Amino acid sequence: MQNRSTTLRDRQTSSSFANSRSFLEIKDVTKVYPTKKGPFTVLDGVNLNVEQGEFICVIGHSGCGKSTLLNMVSGFNTPTTGQVLLEGEPITKPGPDRMVVFQNYALLPWRTAFENIYLAVNAVYPNKMEAEKRAIVREHLAMVGLADAMEKKPPKCPAV
Repeated sequence: MQNRSTTLRDRQTSSSFANSRSFLEIKDVTKVYPTKKGPFTVLDGVNLNVEQGEFICVIGHSGCGKSTLLNMVSGFNTPTTGQVLLEGEPITKPGPDRMVVFQNYALLPWRTAFENIYLAVNAVYPNKMEAEKRAIVREHLAMVGLADAMEKKPPKCPAV
């Protein structure tokens, strides 16, 4: 994997990224949410190209639109204007070709790690054989270093 330390502005002006179709393309993306006080623009004209195998980090202060942008890449949200393309195809919904690691707890605490992942695998591949679905779960738990914890339940959140 490559690791580049550049800003979005550096990436936008790089001709090597602008002239070829990238693995992931974020093109002129704007996101506006309606509020009681009127429209609230979270993202405005964002452009970003990511090549296959490239590793990037999206950083910024709280509320700057990082999660909104990543939710568009994952398919959980859509732009108000612009496009998010994966291999040239618009991302319109979540799919098995993308994985999301949530910042906060997003697991069902009464289920084991295996059972939590199985819910997603079963939803994406309802017609696969049971053994194949279980193998997919084990493979993905191993990918993120949780093979030894597959039968454990998530830790309890500390009281706030």
